[in-house]
Amino acid sequence: MQFSFFIRSIYMTSTEADARVRRVEALLQCSSSLISHIHLYGHSWSTIVDSVNEIKSRLKASSKALVVTVNCALVHDSTRSFCRELYRQIAELSDVKVDNIDKLRERVENFMKTLRPVVLVLLLYHAESLWCLPSSFLKAFFELPKWLSQDILKILTVSQLPFSQIETTETLSRPIEFSFPCFSRDEILQKIRLATSLDVNSISPILDTVYITCRDPKLIERMIEKLLKTSLPKLQKSCSVDVKVMMQLLKQCSSDVYSRYNESTSPGTSDYALPLFAKYLLIAAYCASNNPSASDRRFFSKNHTKQKKSKHIQKPESSEFSREKGPKGFDLQRLFFLYRSLLEQTGNWNPEAGNINVQINDLCAVGSIIRTSADGNLDQPKYKCAASYESIVHLSKSVGVDVGNYLFQTVV
Repeated sequence: MQFSFFIRSIYMTSTEADARVRRVEALLQCSSSLISHIHLYGHSWSTIVDSVNEIKSRLKASSKALVVTVNCALVHDSTRSFCRELYRQIAELSDVKVDNIDKLRERVENFMKTLRPVVLVLLLYHAESLWCLPSSFLKAFFELPKWLSQDILKILTVSQLPFSQIETTETLSRPIEFSFPCFSRDEILQKIRLATSLDVNSISPILDTVYITCRDPKLIERMIEKLLKTSLPKLQKSCSVDVKVMMQLLKQCSSDVYSRYNESTSPGTSDYALPLFAKYLLIAAYCASNNPSASDRRFFSKNHTKQKKSKHIQKPESSEFSREKGPKGFDLQRLFFLYRSLLEQTGNWNPEAGNINVQINDLCAVGSIIRTSADGNLDQPKYKCAASYESIVHLSKSVGVDVGNYLFQTVV
């Protein structure tokens, strides 16, 4: 008796997300000047990406609004770059110089006279990057709809964080916020059950293994697909797989999910599909989790490789005991210090690498970094590196760094 599986997409938009899309669409088409700023936030593995695309397509189909998209992560922390990029997207002109908020307001006002009664919607992706701009500039920018009293201008910001966490010390705007929560365990379980021929008893071990660090249906779908390709003969014997067998099979395919293994590369030359700065940040996070804080100055000082390291006498029992404890938690300030020191020693530091919030969120999304502090702790969140030693060694080789020179256990 042959046992076949049929995998299809499990990333479906829920009815609650559809309701939020309709509300946002109605607010953007509203002619009231009191509603000028709408903020959407949610994790990348929620329905926020598909919802924003649905909003854009609906506004375009209605012909009642013109949507202008700007990626705030590409403005390089410069108000001049932000103004020029915004007006370039509006007027599709690159030779016009718009260097400040006053010129931007004047240009936008002249441009909107040709759009009446169409609404101009400024869609700003990665709005968390706005905190690098001066607060006076941001306050004037969010007051643009009030200055253009005779025209209709709406600002739609999209981020992984609520707008209150993007603001620094003063109130920049009071937007209407919509959150897009992640899927619950039961929702993911039902989606996988409908998308595959596996029963609940076979799906539960998978979710119990990855739900703490991964709630993205796309990644779980990818992992199940990999699991079925590599372990189909074992799963053909029974529809209900034993938990121990499933756990062993998950170890073989988990690296494909969390390490983003590239199947197009030849064996022995695989690499991680991560940006350069994210690789250095993950290496620094591993060092922060596995090194005592007292050794940071020793390993990450400017000329630490030129200093003579004295050999410490240490009992094997204490060394084994420290290894059994596993990775420790670290705060954001310590991670940034190790990250910057590592970049400076390798000659890769530049001001654009200073914003690590987006990179941390991406690494948390793939399970390489785990947040250990409570969600209410916004002042100093704590994290823990969940990557293995083998993956960090492979990652450090891809950027030309010998991670053994920065680890306490390998040097002492």
